[in-house]
Amino acid sequence: MQRIKKGDEVVVLAGREVLRRFRFDEAMFLAVSSAVVIGILMAGWASNNKYSLLGAMRSGAQIVSYELSAGLSILAIVVLTGSLQVSDIIQSQADGWWIFKGHIPAIISFIIFIIDTIAIRIRNRATMIFSHAGYCFTKIMFVINTVTISVGIAHFPHDGDSPEAIPTRLARGETADVVILDGAAADELERKGVVRAGSKVELARSLIGMVVRAGAAKPDISSVEAFRSTLLAAKSIAYSDSGSGTYLSTTLFPKLGIADQVAGKSRKVRGPPSGEPVAAVVARGEVEIGFQQVSELIHVPGVTFVGAIPAELQPGFSFAGALTSAAREPEAANALIRFLASPEAAPAILKAGLTPLSGR
Repeated sequence: MQRIKKGDEVVVLAGREVLRRFRFDEAMFLAVSSAVVIGILMAGWASNNKYSLLGAMRSGAQIVSYELSAGLSILAIVVLTGSLQVSDIIQSQADGWWIFKGHIPAIISFIIFIIDTIAIRIRNRATMIFSHAGYCFTKIMFVINTVTISVGIAHFPHDGDSPEAIPTRLARGETADVVILDGAAADELERKGVVRAGSKVELARSLIGMVVRAGAAKPDISSVEAFRSTLLAAKSIAYSDSGSGTYLSTTLFPKLGIADQVAGKSRKVRGPPSGEPVAAVVARGEVEIGFQQVSELIHVPGVTFVGAIPAELQPGFSFAGALTSAAREPEAANALIRFLASPEAAPAILKAGLTPLSGR
């Protein structure tokens, strides 16, 4: 045995020297790779959605289990080498890899590491980008997440002038396997070659609704004339910066002949993630009435849902899922879309304020 010199750092187990040079190369590698769990949990918490948080907790638990097995694999080589320093581990294999030297622990560790790597690859099978209006699809994906595979989910506006809008992010080169957004926006992405031709699947119909602050009187919007009168009588109006708001400001208000009357008291609200739902502005009392798609209104506290605007004024919005041209896991992505379009997803779609498509 070599004599311990001054400055050596030694780990002793059961009276035996195990590690002579205790450097932090491998320890630092394990610590940094494990820190991703904190990021996942923080992302789930910041989403302000319990289903995203639960999904993040599950993904974090999975990563911990993978890190444990990876750590044991590395530990076997550390013990054989007698050092945590990467250079020492490399030097110890100058005459051949440990798995080829006949060391059973090294062979077992190698097999565990390969299995662990494959498991991590399966865990990261598909990435989806949802419009923030697709709240209900997050809930449905949580069901999938607990049964089959893990899915990376991001929420952004499906159109509009926000830098976070899905078309803008994809144009910047951000990648995803699946996008779920307004059907017309999906068609536009297909024309631009961003979405695969023929991959679009309609998932649900979406109506535009109206809210007032909790405790306020509910205006009459049961007919076109009553709705028009409500708009003219309102002191302030808010609408989103995406599809529903664009329709109201550029199509519906002019159609009703009140564009000039409401222009000075209307406010466009930037949506999540950098902004907030229209209903949040109404809840604070900053505006009297607010309009957005129903699925984005009914889950916000502090407001009263008045109802959907008259059927004859609805633009016929729908939400659709489609594969991007850059999809890396098309089979997994198609499986997700098929599930979202299946009857099993219909109850969650309906509960979230959307209308499941008939004939399924």
